[in-house]
Amino acid sequence: MACKNLIDKYKYSIKCLSHQKHKMDKILLFIPCLNAEKTITSVLDRIRKLNFHYNLLIVDNNSPDDTLKKIEEYKQKNNFTNCTIIKNIRNIGYGGSQKVALGYGIHNNYDYLIVLHADGQYPIEYSDKLIQAIKNSKSALVVGSRVAFKNVKKSMPKWRYFGNKILSGFDRWAYNLKLSEFHSEFRIYDLKFMDKIDMNKWGNHDSFTLHSLLSISSNGGKIKEIPIPCLYHKDAHHPPTLNLIWYAMYTFYRGFIYKIFRR
Repeated sequence: MACKNLIDKYKYSIKCLSHQKHKMDKILLFIPCLNAEKTITSVLDRIRKLNFHYNLLIVDNNSPDDTLKKIEEYKQKNNFTNCTIIKNIRNIGYGGSQKVALGYGIHNNYDYLIVLHADGQYPIEYSDKLIQAIKNSKSALVVGSRVAFKNVKKSMPKWRYFGNKILSGFDRWAYNLKLSEFHSEFRIYDLKFMDKIDMNKWGNHDSFTLHSLLSISSNGGKIKEIPIPCLYHKDAHHPPTLNLIWYAMYTFYRGFIYKIFRR
């Protein structure tokens, strides 16, 4: 009888372990790259310190510098076998690369996709917090909010902080979405939800960030935020002034169109 009880207990344990293995989430980390030769190695170092199971997808947007060479050398030197590299044959924009990554994740049956940056600006170490937040809240998207972080003014340039606050305040009014920040790109997607959405309607450039929020919300997806720190070091990506002006003008234009015509 005692032996039978032990056998039954063993079978139960194996069943539980098999169930846990079956339930393990498939996490895809995604890095869009463009001219990131100075920062990509340090970013990969930080990623390899993460303590959860993941696969990494790097989409290079036809960088003319040595970004790809640095990645390939790092991958070989560190035996980074869970890293896949895709090179776009031309620059298809930041949003275009995201569409490639989302399509890749959906096609390969991943559960979640986390967007990181090749310049190390966003807190890679908060990736597990994104996973926990999206699972606990059952959201379609969780976004890291820089302006909601307590000490953000110490690390974020003042002009970027106040510009972000002004644009996000306008966006809240225009779109009636209760988010503290509309412009963060540190996020995690529920790919099962994203599989139901036509992403071809989203822009291929910076407008992608806004289009994705509106599309997810209009399709009944829940969007949640968590506060995150940020790091603006000398090698971080700093968009040209004209690009920032265009982005601000587009933000106001798109918001007024939506407010008036609801489209």
